[in-house]
Amino acid sequence: TLAKKTKHLTPLLIRQLLKAIDREIELYITHIKPQYREEVVSELKQMDLFKSGGRVVENMEYLYHEGFGTYESDHAHIIKLLAKEKDIDQIFKTILLEAMKYTKSEGGTIYLKEKDALKFKVVVNQELGIFESDIDWPKVPLYIDGSPNRSNVSALCALEKRVIHIEDVYHESGYDFSGMKAFDAKNGYRSQSMLVIPMLDHEENLIGVLQLINKRSGMKISSYQPGEIETTLAYAAYAAVALTKMRLVEDMEELLLSFMRSIAYAIGEKSAYGYAHINRVSDLMDMIARSVHRDNEQYGDISYSRDEFKELRIAALVHDIGKIAIPDYILDKGTKLQTLHDRIGEIRERFLNAIHQQKIELLELECATLKGEVELEMVPIRESYQKSIEQLIDDLEFVERVNQPVGYLSDGDLKRIRQIGQKYYVLKDQKVYLLSEDEMENLSIRVGSLNEKEKEIVNAHAKIGYEMLRKLNFPQKFQRVPLIAGFHHEKLNGKGYPMGLTEEQIPLEVRMLTIADIFEALTAIDRPYKRGKSVEDAIEILEKMAKNGEIDADLVHFLKANGIFHRYEKRFLSNCENRLQRLLSPERVDG
Repeated sequence: TLAKKTKHLTPLLIRQLLKAIDREIELYITHIKPQYREEVVSELKQMDLFKSGGRVVENMEYLYHEGFGTYESDHAHIIKLLAKEKDIDQIFKTILLEAMKYTKSEGGTIYLKEKDALKFKVVVNQELGIFESDIDWPKVPLYIDGSPNRSNVSALCALEKRVIHIEDVYHESGYDFSGMKAFDAKNGYRSQSMLVIPMLDHEENLIGVLQLINKRSGMKISSYQPGEIETTLAYAAYAAVALTKMRLVEDMEELLLSFMRSIAYAIGEKSAYGYAHINRVSDLMDMIARSVHRDNEQYGDISYSRDEFKELRIAALVHDIGKIAIPDYILDKGTKLQTLHDRIGEIRERFLNAIHQQKIELLELECATLKGEVELEMVPIRESYQKSIEQLIDDLEFVERVNQPVGYLSDGDLKRIRQIGQKYYVLKDQKVYLLSEDEMENLSIRVGSLNEKEKEIVNAHAKIGYEMLRKLNFPQKFQRVPLIAGFHHEKLNGKGYPMGLTEEQIPLEVRMLTIADIFEALTAIDRPYKRGKSVEDAIEILEKMAKNGEIDADLVHFLKANGIFHRYEKRFLSNCENRLQRLLSPERVDG
C-alpha cells in the first residue's frame, strides 16, 4: 500500500504488472534502496522475474535499447509489436498500456462495440491494481428506449464518433457520471481528467472506444494536451486496424472451417453415418490434444497454440475427405452380398425355387404311384424329400445369417458355404446353382462386410484425401493439415497405408487422430455393418493393437489413465445406452 501511494514498485507489484501485460519482457531493475537491496534482489529471483532476460542494473551503469528513445521510436516499437502479435487480447492490452504510458495516465479502458452496446474489453487502473480483460461488467447501452444514450460519455463518443475531453468529471454537468462516482467511493479513488476517443476502421465504422483517465503531471492530475490527444488518436487507430485485420483473418479462417464442414456434410450425404463419425472424431481429437497440452509430465514438452488447436480440428474434420470418391454402396455396405442392392433376395428366390421343385417332384411321384405307373414305397421317399427340403431351409437360414457382417466365420462355416455352392436345381435343362462364385466369395468374408477388392477401394480414400488436401492452398499455420489428415491410417509397425510409414515418420498428432478414428469406429452404434462395442472392449482392442506395434502404446495408456475415453463415453454414448443394450441383446456378439 505504501509503495502504491509513493509511486514506487515492489517485486510483487512488478509481477502483477507483468501478468497484466502477459508477454515476455526483459526486465532491468534500478534505483533499489541500498538498505533493502539484498532482500529485493532475493525476491526478484524467487519470483523468477528475469526468466525472459534482464537483471539488476548496477550504479552508474549505462544501458541502451533500440526500444528507448524518442516518441517516434515508440511508434515504431508498437507497430513491430502489433505486426508480430496474433492474440487480439494482447494487442488491446499493449495499445492501452502504451497509450497510458505516453500520456502518463493512471487508468484506461477499451470498449468494443457489440450490436447496440459497448462491452468492457480491457480495464486498467494502476493506482487500484486493476488489470482485467473481458471484465464482466454491465455493457454500456448506446440506446435507451430507442433514443441515443447521450448521458454516458463513452456511448456519446461512440454514437457521434468524436473525441471527448473532460478536465474534471466531478465538475462536468453534461454527462451522467454516477456510476464512476460510485466506483470512486467504493474504492477510495478520485477520477478527474478523462479522454475518450472513438476507434474507427478504414471505412469509418465504429469498432470501439479507447478511454484514458487521470493524466499525471508530477504529483498532480492535469488535463490532456492537444499533442497527446492527437497521439492517442493514433493509438486508437492502431487498435482499430489491428482488430479489423484480426477479424478479416478470423473470417477467412471461419470460411475455411465452413468449407471443411461442408465437405464433411457432403460425405455425410453419401454415407448414413459419415457426418456423425467426422464430427465425433473431431471432438475426440480436440479432447486428446487438450489433454496432452495440459499434461506436465509425460507430455510436458508438448504444448499447442490457439492456431495449432485449429489446425488439429481442421485435420480431423477432413480426415475422411477422400471418401467422396468411394462408391456409396461400398461405404455403407451393410451386408456381405450388398452391391447396388442386397443380393440375398435373389438367393432366397433360388432356394424357394429349389424347394418348390422338390415338392413338385414328390407330387409327381405320388401321382405316378396312384395311377399305377410305378410301384414305389412312398413313405421313405416322402421322408427323403422332406429332409432335403428341410436342409434347403436350413441352408438358406445359414446364408442369411452369414450375410450379416457380425461375428467371425470359422473354417467350418467357410466349408459349408462351398458345399451349399455346389447345390443346384434344373430349370429348362439348365443347372441353376444356389450360389454364384462371386456370392460365395463375399459370403466367405470372415470379418465385416468388405471383400479384399472393396477394402482396397476404401483404403484408397486415405491417399485420395491426402492428394486432395495437398492441392488446397492452406495458410502457413495450417500447412500440416494434409499430413495429419492423410496419414491417419498409418501404423507404427510400417504396415499401414497409404505410405507404409515407420514409427519415426509418424508425428504425435497423426497418432492422436489414428486413435480417435479407431476408438470412435469401435464404439459407434450407427454402423450398418457392425455392432458397437463397449468402451471397455474398445480400450482392450486399442491395447492389443498397441502391443502389436500398430498404434502408440504410451498415448493409449496416457488417455486411459486420464479418463479421456470415459469422458467421451459420457458425452457421446451415455444417451445411447438403451439403444446399445438393445443392439447387444439377447446375447453379445463380438466381431
